[in-house]
Amino acid sequence: MNTTRLLLVFTLSFLFLTAQAQEYQVFKEQFLEGIKKDNGETVVIASYDKIGWSSGDKKITGEVIGFQRNSFWGLMTVKGKEITNALYRSLENVGNDYFIASTIGKFSNRVLYGILNSKGKVVSSFRYSSFKKCYNDYLIVSEQVELKERFGVLSPKNGTVLPILYQSLSSIDNQQFLAKSFTGFYGVFDLKGKLIVPLIYDQISINKENQFVLEKDGLIGLADRKGSFLKKLTHKKIEKDHAELFSTWSIRDEENRVKESVLADSLNVLEVDRFLLFRNNKQVIYNGETDYTRKIEGFFIQDVLSDAIIVKNEEGIQVLDEKGHKLLPEAYDSIYYDHDYYYVKEQNRKSRWSLFSRIGTKLSDQVMDRIIPSSGKRIAFERDNYWGLLNFDGSLIAHPKYDTILPFRKKRALTKQLDLWGLIDDQSQWVILPYEDSLQCINDNLYVSQKGYHIKFYNQEGIHFKSITTAYDLLGEYILIEGESGKSGLIDYSGRAVTSIAYDQIEKVHGSGFFRVKINGALGIIDQYERSIVPIDSLLGNVIGVSEGKIGVQLDGKYGFLNISGQLVISNRYDSIQLFSEGLAPYQLNGKWGFLNDKEELVVQPYYEEVYSYSNGIAPVKYQGKWGFIDHKGEVLVDYQYKSLTIGKTGNYIVVDNNGKGLVDKKGRVLLIPQYQSLFDIEGERVIVKKNNLWGVLRHNGTYVIPTLYNAILYDKRSSQFLVREN
Repeated sequence: MNTTRLLLVFTLSFLFLTAQAQEYQVFKEQFLEGIKKDNGETVVIASYDKIGWSSGDKKITGEVIGFQRNSFWGLMTVKGKEITNALYRSLENVGNDYFIASTIGKFSNRVLYGILNSKGKVVSSFRYSSFKKCYNDYLIVSEQVELKERFGVLSPKNGTVLPILYQSLSSIDNQQFLAKSFTGFYGVFDLKGKLIVPLIYDQISINKENQFVLEKDGLIGLADRKGSFLKKLTHKKIEKDHAELFSTWSIRDEENRVKESVLADSLNVLEVDRFLLFRNNKQVIYNGETDYTRKIEGFFIQDVLSDAIIVKNEEGIQVLDEKGHKLLPEAYDSIYYDHDYYYVKEQNRKSRWSLFSRIGTKLSDQVMDRIIPSSGKRIAFERDNYWGLLNFDGSLIAHPKYDTILPFRKKRALTKQLDLWGLIDDQSQWVILPYEDSLQCINDNLYVSQKGYHIKFYNQEGIHFKSITTAYDLLGEYILIEGESGKSGLIDYSGRAVTSIAYDQIEKVHGSGFFRVKINGALGIIDQYERSIVPIDSLLGNVIGVSEGKIGVQLDGKYGFLNISGQLVISNRYDSIQLFSEGLAPYQLNGKWGFLNDKEELVVQPYYEEVYSYSNGIAPVKYQGKWGFIDHKGEVLVDYQYKSLTIGKTGNYIVVDNNGKGLVDKKGRVLLIPQYQSLFDIEGERVIVKKNNLWGVLRHNGTYVIPTLYNAILYDKRSSQFLVREN
């Protein structure tokens, strides 16, 4: 009996469900559409332009369907009862008896989306710029707020899941949402809107093991799908069977006390306690003493200045003091700064720049399209494609009237007007009138213009002192010009002729105010007044330079020395020479080197293959392939034992033998015996050394500042700190 009753109930239920599941179909008749049942019975006569959804889908799965009349859409039942009028530009079914409809905004031509229920009631107002169905009835929607597209997540049934605050949103495996904030950071929310991965990461991706790969400031970490760390944010690379850590760098003072530790491939010092870290090809500014990331919540730090912090959030870029208070009144699209000013571009304005002092005072109400950072307390600004000039306090010096203004230099600025170049002073007065095709600032005292073939020279006061139509070059504080005949001569910056235009070639003699000149293949030496020091003679060859009142020259193929009057005081009988230092000059005879004095006494006989000049009473010399040191008398101070020798930046000598590198001081005393793979002599009587492939720091007395235990050590002279790579 019970079995028979159950069978009857099942049969009746099946027949009822079959009747309910009877499908409807859209049919077309004479260009209009209606609805029929599967058995062919017409339910809705063909009287609509379209039936279905604006996407083109005509499948009927529920009791409500869309219809189009006169290009607009409305809702009706499958039996033809109209639920709404044809009011909407588009209509889509998003499931669970909810529908996305669109209309045109009242005050704009933008398409706006809203949500209707099956009774045609608006359950979410028409304010969305876009929508995307995720899963179930979850929708990623966007809204335009202050010219920015912002994204959020809502459910027609459950309301707002994520507020419309984000720069972008996407679904992850129908389980979570990947969000990007307007500060440029990524985070992950679950379906209930709970933040499971904080919005602090530069990138978030999912690996093959269905885990989150997190990246921040070049560091990589790994988390499970619940947001729990599997590997900390300290890695350079994380792969399936391999995780690679970054190198740890410690920042140490001169007493080897560790001040900070950072993870990086490498780092550079920007200024005291401010570093540029390199991680996976990403550059990160790091400030060692102040933990701004904890002090300034909700901001992305763009730069840390000595007196302020430039930050970014969804409002824009702002300047805060070190306590987190606003230094400038609002947020901006762009901010540049220099020693004296902030240059800010106002938000949502195509061309609007403002000028603030470094204490936050607005200095000018001028409308500015562009700004050139200050130079000489003057600020060039552009408006409507012309340039003007502001004073250091923001007051107007010159209305926009110039084609171009280059940065000021010594209260002068190259300026272009009506396609011609001139020079203005810091009060916008013409120093050189705009007449030239080109104008160059050579240095603080010299300007050179060109118009066609004509070249003119001006001093800083704008006085024109020379015109030529040929080539020119600079020779120290002189101008080398070429005459019409092809000969050359010198003038100074006032236009005074230093030499006649008579020479085929003019070169400055090292260490002096003399010039080597050539005429018809013969050489001579003249001074800055064109007085002849050495008459032009075919016997004069190379001129080595001038030192201690002696001119090293080559005469008739051999080398000797002249005095500054041009008299031969050391005969030209040597194969080669070097300049005098500490009263002695190296000379070479028969392939060997020695030293002579100004009386041409051979103080040191020619024994050596190579020599350096004397310094601090000693000279490095090479004998039988080995280097040593001798004093002024030629006595050996340090025996010939080194394979090579170089002079370090401190003036000490880095020496090399079969055991490695060592250090000899300026007076020839051996400080560190050769035993190191590498050696760098730094200030403070300290040496960075490498031994057994590890680095350390020694004092000149051989005691350790930092033991040789590390992979790399750099020294920052500005902060007197060591940067130590520990692994």
